[in-house]
Amino acid sequence: MRRIRSAIACILTASFLMPLMSCSKDDDHNGSDTLDIRSPDYVCGNENVDDLYFTSKMCTLPFGCLSSSTAIFKRGDDICVMMLSEDENYQPFEGLCIISGDGELLSSRRVDNSELIETSDNTVTDIDGQYMAGIDSYRNAVMFFDYEGNTVDTIEIGEDAGRACSLIDLDDGFAVCSQSCAIKFDNDRNEIARIDFDFDSGTLNDPFMLVQKGNLFMSTEIGFYKLDFDTGRTQYFSKQTMCEGASVFGKAGDYAFSQRNSPAFELFWGSVYYWETDIESKGIYKVAKRSNIMQIPPRVACPWSYDDNWVCILDKEHFVKTYIYEDYGFTDIVLISADHNTDYAQREKITIQGNNIFHDDSIRRAAYLYNSSQSDYYVELQTCGIFDPNTREEEMRFLINVLVDYQNGNTPDIFYGNIFDYQYWGSSGMVIDMSPYLELDNDLFPGVKTAMTDGEGHIYQIFSSFRIYGLWGRQTDFQNADLTVEDLMSLPLISDSGLKVTSYGLLYGMLRYNLKDLYAEGRLTRETIDYIVSTVMSHGNADYAGGAEVSGDDYQRVIDRSDLIEESASNATDYWGIQYVLKDIPVFVGYPSSGMQVRVMDPQGLVAVSSSASDPQACCDFISFMLSDEFQSYVALYQGFPVNRAVYERHLGYRKNPSSIPDDISFMYKGVLMKEYSDIDRDIYETVPMDAELADALLQQLESANTVPEYDWGIGSIISEELQTYYSQGKAVDDMADSLYSRLLLYAQENYG
Repeated sequence: MRRIRSAIACILTASFLMPLMSCSKDDDHNGSDTLDIRSPDYVCGNENVDDLYFTSKMCTLPFGCLSSSTAIFKRGDDICVMMLSEDENYQPFEGLCIISGDGELLSSRRVDNSELIETSDNTVTDIDGQYMAGIDSYRNAVMFFDYEGNTVDTIEIGEDAGRACSLIDLDDGFAVCSQSCAIKFDNDRNEIARIDFDFDSGTLNDPFMLVQKGNLFMSTEIGFYKLDFDTGRTQYFSKQTMCEGASVFGKAGDYAFSQRNSPAFELFWGSVYYWETDIESKGIYKVAKRSNIMQIPPRVACPWSYDDNWVCILDKEHFVKTYIYEDYGFTDIVLISADHNTDYAQREKITIQGNNIFHDDSIRRAAYLYNSSQSDYYVELQTCGIFDPNTREEEMRFLINVLVDYQNGNTPDIFYGNIFDYQYWGSSGMVIDMSPYLELDNDLFPGVKTAMTDGEGHIYQIFSSFRIYGLWGRQTDFQNADLTVEDLMSLPLISDSGLKVTSYGLLYGMLRYNLKDLYAEGRLTRETIDYIVSTVMSHGNADYAGGAEVSGDDYQRVIDRSDLIEESASNATDYWGIQYVLKDIPVFVGYPSSGMQVRVMDPQGLVAVSSSASDPQACCDFISFMLSDEFQSYVALYQGFPVNRAVYERHLGYRKNPSSIPDDISFMYKGVLMKEYSDIDRDIYETVPMDAELADALLQQLESANTVPEYDWGIGSIISEELQTYYSQGKAVDDMADSLYSRLLLYAQENYG
């Protein structure tokens, strides 16, 4: 969370403003009734996208999935899904399912054909509604199967063609694309034409094909190529970008959606829309607004649950999302369709804006559940970009752009994310005090409640979960986890026989996270900085850029000789993993600093209500939902440590005694309970209760978390620059302490009042 700097204020006053990037393409155009992208009459994009909403249905398939790569393709009006699975004896097979457009599971079968199993899911497609075809990368061959999974035919693609990458059904046959050529076959599977590529870039990396408006194209990393088998020629078309120049921090590329199905559809970094490219006209058009997609959330823990990179776009009004659950014998398919009859557009909007917001499963789930639970409001998520800076300059450019937009009146109802200092914004009137609209539960963790309120009881910020990170030690060594800086330096943590922790890491932990508190409490003094710097530099690792990398058995031997390790934890499984490494109950030491122990809690789902919000009560109602027992229980299972202590204590109770889990939620715990493996390679394990002493100790560690860091790249940059000068120029420790103190004090004065 960053304070609005006086430096930025000066920049704004001087009108030295960096304008936000603007869209370079016109998305207003007339639509078309046809959804068939192959039709010559097809029109890319959808009309009135801001008022077009998508609803979803879920279909459960009776097979678990071992891979994130599933084949999803159309067969007429139906949808086929093919996935690699295994039975109770760990024997692999392909699960083949057909779903109607209405989300009804029409058929499902197990297929034990090894040739189908070896066929790449990425390449499978329908051929004339009669066969499935895919590429066997090991044999570099096109394999044909009937819809019972039997092999029908095999076509070898010679070595001279290079690795086969994709295939596509055509009206008069089909085509195969390799790294070095495209080959056309007739309906009798005879080769009738070939285009050899002669590109300056050499062989292509995973090209995919599509038919758009009657023409065959190949999509590559560098652009599109029109393929003309009659002339044997290709024609290049550049890929269009949403914004002028580079997108956020130079990431001008795209998230390619499931390229095997939808290579013309793209999601650009920092965009709130899905886009479609009209290849020949070089236009790019909006397809869907991401916040208008009411995607049913997964039922249990699921990697990539909201990752748009795993969306398969069948056409501009129909998308498919796969939820792959570890440890479960089923898979959920979410069918997402444009809904022209929904009333969401008529509801009052509650806008939430922040960086990387669409990457947060928690806030997206909260928005879906809230929007589904009442009919007056619609929570709309908005992004202010992808915040992933590589330099201080990139960070400043991003923040200035966002602040300029806010100063111009483009503020959301609710701010989201941890790059601004909402406590300061509250004192300056930019966000409201939420205490008149909601009451914090007495069951919140102590450090959480302190972080959400200021000294006068104002509530300027709320968060739904957190993780903790810092130094950890063994319970047998640290009955009292409070250490002085000298105590820390005397441990094997940074000695020749211990785990290498850099001087930068130590100074960062001791000064970065609580700099604001040190300044506010009058403890940011020359003596404090000298004490910390001189102790760290006389004992620390002389390689500020990083210690020696160790892994495997060497890593464990280092840990065995060390008293402390530096780790983070977001859930009980993480804590259990730290115990496995330390071979003892872990104690959260954090970082010693001046007169206190800094135990960092990193908030997730951090929000604050704008003073310009039209309906503060509605905003706080949504935020209260994020703190509800229902939502906090979800957080405990899948997201991180919930802020509600009582909810997490109940969750740990279920882990300690799995037989006490209520029947209606027992399936949700299957994937999160502790496991002991008898054969980790074959994933053979049994579920075991969590040790009661370990669970109780975890609760104590969470209660000890006391510091929410002020997000600030600047402090780290100052420490790094001073260390580089120290090591490269042989600077004296006293001189380094003097310089570091002067710079940190000036920084605190400018940013903390």
